Amino acid sequence: MATSSRQRPPGFPRPPAWLLLVAPATIFLALLFVLPGLRILSFSVMQERPSAGESPVWTLDHYEKLFTQPLYRSIMTRTFKIAFMVTIVNLLVSYPIALGIVRIRNSWIRAFLVFAVISPLLTSIIVRTYGWMVILSDRGPVNRFMMWLGVIDEPYRMLYNELGVTIALVQVFVPFMVLSLVSAIQTIDPSLEHAAASLRANRLQTFLKVTLPLSAPGIVTGSVLVFILTLGSFVTPVLLGSARTMMAAVLIRDQILGLFVWSFPAAVTTVLLVATLVLLLIYGRIVRRWSM
Repeated sequence: MATSSRQRPPGFPRPPAWLLLVAPATIFLALLFVLPGLRILSFSVMQERPSAGESPVWTLDHYEKLFTQPLYRSIMTRTFKIAFMVTIVNLLVSYPIALGIVRIRNSWIRAFLVFAVISPLLTSIIVRTYGWMVILSDRGPVNRFMMWLGVIDEPYRMLYNELGVTIALVQVFVPFMVLSLVSAIQTIDPSLEHAAASLRANRLQTFLKVTLPLSAPGIVTGSVLVFILTLGSFVTPVLLGSARTMMAAVLIRDQILGLFVWSFPAAVTTVLLVATLVLLLIYGRIVRRWSM
């Protein structure tokens, strides 16, 4: 019998099906993230402006400048501090909302709460930030309400400082934290809480001993997501911040568009990228440990 013309030659085994499925996404990610990331890394260790016709000079001066000069070190410290504060406040605000969404039995009320949480995502972040500029201004509703209560005698400055940036970023990233927490709280078996109540545990004890530990995966997921997103925030720090509250993304913009340099902002970008990858690796290890 003649050999079929479609028979694969020896030495060329058919690739597995999963490889054919993964290959397009892998190639896309490589072109979109890996190659630009390597390019940024190469810029970060390159002399700022090599002479024409000369090969680039490799140096770590940009990293030394970033971590030794007080101005840039304070900007990086402030970026991570604001990211930490936004994450903590976001968690404290979002957890009761997520718990209420899961525990409310009325489907209409639950749907309304979910829509109220995710509806800000349908609005431009620029519009939301301008809204916060009105709310937090000296003559805005927040200052007027506090003066009406007698808490303050004159308007409290909440714009162009870390407080205003933090408040706005908390609101911007609440949907991501709430959705992460809802997905985790929904997986908790209600019988576990009933069992704790049958053992004479009050609501606070049940929450601290049962609900909170079992919702830890959602807490970690939401916290990592919010922290990473805050590290790269740009629009809100630009509109609500100032030169004294500059964050890393604003520094990168000013260096590239203002000073027309590439290597130093590439070093700043690399530091943020490494911090993001470290957080993702820690998150992956925690998730694997929980899944065992």
